[in-house]
Amino acid sequence: LPHVSADGSFLVFRSMSQSVNPAAITFDPATERGGEVRLLQHRTGNLMPTDASPDGKWLALNNIFERQQDIFLMRSDGTELSRLTDDIARDWMPMFKPDSSALTFYSNRDGKYDSWSIRLDGSNRFKLAEFPGEDTGNPVFAPDGRRLLFNAGANYDDILIGTPPWPATRKTATVLKMPDLGGGRISPTSWSRDGRWVAGAVFQPSGGGKGNVLYNVAAGTIRRLSDDADGNELAWMPDSTRVVYWVSGDKLMIQDVASLKRHAIDVK
Repeated sequence: LPHVSADGSFLVFRSMSQSVNPAAITFDPATERGGEVRLLQHRTGNLMPTDASPDGKWLALNNIFERQQDIFLMRSDGTELSRLTDDIARDWMPMFKPDSSALTFYSNRDGKYDSWSIRLDGSNRFKLAEFPGEDTGNPVFAPDGRRLLFNAGANYDDILIGTPPWPATRKTATVLKMPDLGGGRISPTSWSRDGRWVAGAVFQPSGGGKGNVLYNVAAGTIRRLSDDADGNELAWMPDSTRVVYWVSGDKLMIQDVASLKRHAIDVK
């Protein structure tokens, strides 16, 4: 809402500064009840958590949609925040390797999007998947630390599993044959701790989300979990029998993947 003064010597306008900060909720896995919400940071900007390390010591974060988009690391209590990448490239979705020693992410550092790995101290940055002329993204390791799940193609339509040596290529990676979901596209996001299942979000041709599914890696079958998930954020409980995800209206849900029974988590 710009307004110029009568003499034209100055301009007044309205501005807005938005901040998104990571928060933690204490949680009892037995009673499935949450505790109080506690902010882990109080900074200006959009700092969003994307993963927790398997050893429970670290959080991976992304300053999504800022002018310079990098990946960050901090202790699970909110201390020791550090920036792991610092360049003009768009860096997305850092996820921990199973041994908590490094992060996977994807970046357009070389012009197109490729899948990368980087150690927690910022060293040993290398490509995990590189397809000439194609983007790759959403890299996430299986619990065995050898199989890498990722997307490839102009619209990330292909879902593949790569194995060493890196980087994976079209010749070395295996394309997963996903059953048809009525035109929906699956975006895999995480492995269950036992390595049996891959969870993913379903996106319609219009681009809108339409719930979550489970893919049985060994059998090659799909099971729909929900149709009301808000976005593609889904996390596995350590027992590999339950998942946690958001639905519209900012409700946090927990669901049994066998019975499909679910309920909202009561948060103070």
